[in-house]
Amino acid sequence: MPEDAEHVIFSLLDEIENMVEQARPVPMTGKVMVNRDELLGLVGELRHALPRELGEARWLLQDRERVLAAARAQADELLSQAKETLEASARDHEIYRRAEELAENLIGKAKMAADEIRAGADAYADDVLAQLEAVLRKSMDQVAAGRRELQERRTARQTVQDGQN
Repeated sequence: MPEDAEHVIFSLLDEIENMVEQARPVPMTGKVMVNRDELLGLVGELRHALPRELGEARWLLQDRERVLAAARAQADELLSQAKETLEASARDHEIYRRAEELAENLIGKAKMAADEIRAGADAYADDVLAQLEAVLRKSMDQVAAGRRELQERRTARQTVQDGQN
């Protein structure tokens, strides 16, 4: 995540924390009242500040499905062509024998091509998912660090308040 995006995210989290800390308490509940529109505005800004990789995750998964569907369609087309070749060559025994060999060869090649395409699509999908996992893990680590920092501030303020009372 770029440092400026990280800075924006932490600044927005600080604003949300300040809003909650400065909100009016609701008597006898331990809850506070905050301005809904203001809080939703900050949450919206926070959402826009998140890395674009998170938004691209859905596209990457859809792209994987598209690649797999194209691989299946190509394999089906190769199999269909092999069958058509076999049927067209069946007129004469010699032609039939050659056609049968050719069809078997084409079917074998089609299966191999389909397997290679599927393996390539799976490898591509795995690479994309691995990259996404790394981005999400890093983002989660940053969020957890931000939350720890907020908790430490809250604890420090509480300690100061307790010491003043």
